[in-house]
Amino acid sequence: MDYKFYTDKFKGKCTVEQFDSAIRDTSVLVEMFVKDCVSIRYAQNSLQSFGNFDVAFCYQIEMMIKYGEEALQGVTNESDIVAITTSGYKIETDKSKRKYFEYKGLPFSVISRELILNELKANGFMEMLVNQ
Repeated sequence: MDYKFYTDKFKGKCTVEQFDSAIRDTSVLVEMFVKDCVSIRYAQNSLQSFGNFDVAFCYQIEMMIKYGEEALQGVTNESDIVAITTSGYKIETDKSKRKYFEYKGLPFSVISRELILNELKANGFMEMLVNQ
């Protein structure tokens, strides 16, 4: 997946600089998610062997641009803050107030998640294993 696909097919609006910054972390995060969803026997497979995740990448890139930089650096997101006290400078946060799914503590697009799971199911990677 590249910037041309992102802008031409997906109609994404971020700049090439934002895209380049987000694609590396997005690639790692999507691959981790995919490999966590499939049997350990497929752990050595390349991401492409599981299916086409281009659109899922695009949604995740937009999520990373919106929320990811702060999360990757461990910065409190304004959507986490529930109370601020100035006398002792105390900030209380509550991650349950977030409006997005988290995967391993990082923002993960719900649309990407569903697209990935559907692609894995369609390609037979989500079938239950039964001992015979």
